[in-house]
Amino acid sequence: MRHEPRGAISAAWIRDRHLTRRRTVGEMAAELGESDWRIRHWVHKHGIPLQTYVRRGPDRDALNIARQLDVDALLLPALTKFGWRRLQRFAAIAGYPNIGNAARAIGCRPDTLRRQVQLLERDFGRRLIERAPSRTKPTRLTAFGVEVTNAARRVERQLGLAAARRRPAQTT
Repeated sequence: MRHEPRGAISAAWIRDRHLTRRRTVGEMAAELGESDWRIRHWVHKHGIPLQTYVRRGPDRDALNIARQLDVDALLLPALTKFGWRRLQRFAAIAGYPNIGNAARAIGCRPDTLRRQVQLLERDFGRRLIERAPSRTKPTRLTAFGVEVTNAARRVERQLGLAAARRRPAQTT
């Protein structure tokens, strides 16, 4: 079944967002609710040169907040590139009986979530979860896993508060 044909993305809009406001392809795609591919397609079609804009990622912000909360020594091994995302996903596992259920709730594939937990365990050098011996028994966090989860949730809560303070007030 084919979707309705979508309209073109105007060159003026792309120039304004990308070249004037310095938005990345991903940010423009999120603004329109489109895929990165579609934005790149229209950028190419209009002959607009793509610029590379470096954004300060949440990993640096998370590390700064972890330092403020004095949990940086615990979380530092995992706060590498994309480490913060892995920590957030790991913290979400705690409320679910197994990785499959957690992955569905988070919106990623179970094998991706398993791999991310393995990478965190490698980074920390310690086990974070006790895998379920059978499908009928739940996966459990180790004591160290609980400690990491609590620290990650504290940092996540502070990041959310910091982001809320940066947002302009909504007027109605």
